[in-house]
Amino acid sequence: MNRHRRGLTLLECLVYTALISLLTVFTMEAMGRARLLQGNAHDRLALATRAQEELDKLQSTRPAVPSDPVRTENPWGPRTYLETTVADGPLPDSLLVRVEAGRVTYDRPIVVKLETLVRRPKS
Repeated sequence: MNRHRRGLTLLECLVYTALISLLTVFTMEAMGRARLLQGNAHDRLALATRAQEELDKLQSTRPAVPSDPVRTENPWGPRTYLETTVADGPLPDSLLVRVEAGRVTYDRPIVVKLETLVRRPKS
């Protein structure tokens, strides 16, 4: 007697269903993480651009003396900030200009820090 097997057993159906469910969960989790990383990269690029603009502005005005940190809240929208600092540089005729731009998110802040040396204007 030759028995031909047709269809799947109940155990095989359960195993295949479990594998498809796990695969779907892992795929959705990976897509969610990729979307989060893409959003963070977009925010970081926007903050870097704004920090570079502020640094260029400070370089063109050439501050003469060091100053305390100046923090501006919400310059580009809610939960954003810009902080500029001018400090003495490593050389006698230089100043260290720092710019920090950030956005506070729900899970962690996104921060971009830039700094450069500027010559003191001759007096």
